[in-house]
Amino acid sequence: MLYFERSAKSAVKFRFGHGKYVDPWLSVHVISGILIGIVGLAFDWPLWPTLTVSLFLGFVYEMWESVIRIVEDVENSIIDIIGVGIGTVLSYQFFDFRLTLPQLFGLFLGFAALNLLLTRIGWRSYLKRRARNRTPANRKRWSGESNRSKLFRDNIVFFGAAAAILPLPFLFHLDPKTALAWFAFILLASAYAIYKKRVGQEMILAFLFALFITSYQTYVYDSLNLFIGTINLFPLIAWTAGLVLLREIYERSDWRRKQLIFAAIYLAGLFIFEYVGYYLLAIRINVDYPSLFGLGIIHGPPIIYLFYLLAGPVYLAVSDYVKVK
Repeated sequence: MLYFERSAKSAVKFRFGHGKYVDPWLSVHVISGILIGIVGLAFDWPLWPTLTVSLFLGFVYEMWESVIRIVEDVENSIIDIIGVGIGTVLSYQFFDFRLTLPQLFGLFLGFAALNLLLTRIGWRSYLKRRARNRTPANRKRWSGESNRSKLFRDNIVFFGAAAAILPLPFLFHLDPKTALAWFAFILLASAYAIYKKRVGQEMILAFLFALFITSYQTYVYDSLNLFIGTINLFPLIAWTAGLVLLREIYERSDWRRKQLIFAAIYLAGLFIFEYVGYYLLAIRINVDYPSLFGLGIIHGPPIIYLFYLLAGPVYLAVSDYVKVK
C-alpha cells in the first residue's frame, strides 16, 4: 500500500515543497514529458504510444517516491502524472517531425539541462527540510482508524486515476467514445469503492434512467460500437456517470430554488457535451435524424428530444422524492 501526505498546508506552493495540488515540482514533470516527446519525435512515433509511455513513466515515478517515503498529497501525485503527459503533448504541438535530428538533439540537451537544474534545486530544498524536521516514520503517522480510512481512500484514488488515465491515449486513438466510456466507468467504480452506500443508491437510480433510454432507443454509431445485447455501452455509461455527477454537485449546493438553477445547469452541460461530441470528436449515430430545434445537436426522434431535455431535472426530482443518500 502506498503512503501519501495527510494534507499539505497550501493548495498551491510557489517554492519547492509539497502543495496539495501544485508546486514547482510540476514544472520538472512537464519538462520530463517534453523530453519524452522529443525522443518520440526523433523516432517518428505517433503521439499516442509516446503519450502512453510518458504517462506510464510518470506513474512509476510517483510510486517510487511513495515507496522511498517522499510523500505528497494524492491529488498532487495525480496532477504530476498528468503534467508529464501535458509536456509530451506540448512537444508534438510545437516541435514537429520536420525538425532534423541535430535540432531535436539540441532541444533535448537544453531542456535536459534545465530539468537537471530544477531537480537539483528541488532536492536540496527537500534535504534541508528533512534535516530540520525529523518526523517519525511515515507508517506510524498513519496509525489510527481515521488515518487508515484516508490511506485506503488515497490508494483507491491514485490507482483508480492511473487505471482511468493510462489507457486513454490508445483508447482515444482507437475510438473517442470508448475512451470516454472507460474513463467514466473507472471513475464510477472508484467512487463506489470509496463511498459505497453514500453513492450506491444514486448510481442505481441513474443506471435505471440510462437503461430505460438505451433499451428504448438502439444507439448505433458510425464508428466502433460495443454492445451488451442490443444496449450500446457508451450511452449507458455516459448517462449513468453524467446523472451521478449532476446529483453529487446538486447535493453539495445550498442555493435557493436550486431545482430551477440545476435544470439550467443540466441543459447547458448537455448542450456543451453534445456539441463537443458531435463536432469535435465526431461521435455520430449512423441514422440521419434531424437535430433538436435545428440547433445541430441531439439528433433523434421526438422521444429522444423529450428524454434528453427532461432526464436531468426528473432524475433530481425522483432522487429527492425517494430520499436518495
